[in-house]
Amino acid sequence: MAEKKNNTNNKLTEEETLSLMSIYLEEFTFRDHLLWSQTFKFFYATLIVILLPNISGMFSLDIAAIPSLAFRVTGLIMAVAFLYASLGYVKRLEASTKTYGNIISMLPKQYQRVPLRTVKFGRLFQGRMSTIIVVLLFFSLVILDTLLIIFRL
Repeated sequence: MAEKKNNTNNKLTEEETLSLMSIYLEEFTFRDHLLWSQTFKFFYATLIVILLPNISGMFSLDIAAIPSLAFRVTGLIMAVAFLYASLGYVKRLEASTKTYGNIISMLPKQYQRVPLRTVKFGRLFQGRMSTIIVVLLFFSLVILDTLLIIFRL
């Protein structure tokens, strides 16, 4: 009966809270590294596909048989896939971050993180920077691809 009582009690000891924080910090670090690693790999792969007709001469590649529009369309499709995959990684990181924040809120007030909105100009930066960067990278690919398609015509 005492075992059931402990399972329903949501209070953790400070040691348990710190141990849990360590576990979720490792997850956060892993997800953050995975997000940026995969995002930039996918971004550069898409950028190379978009620019390949323009840079093929530098690498002595003969791609004359393939119309450059095929590379542009493929690049556009890859950019959409890039956005979807990267935002998926962003959301997984966000879930990890929120879980870590919930654990931090279990600590005594003096050890909790200061909210960003209370820092000078902090309100300007409350948006998720990872989301903003991923969206900017996506739009840069789409704009570049669109400009190359327009100037080709």
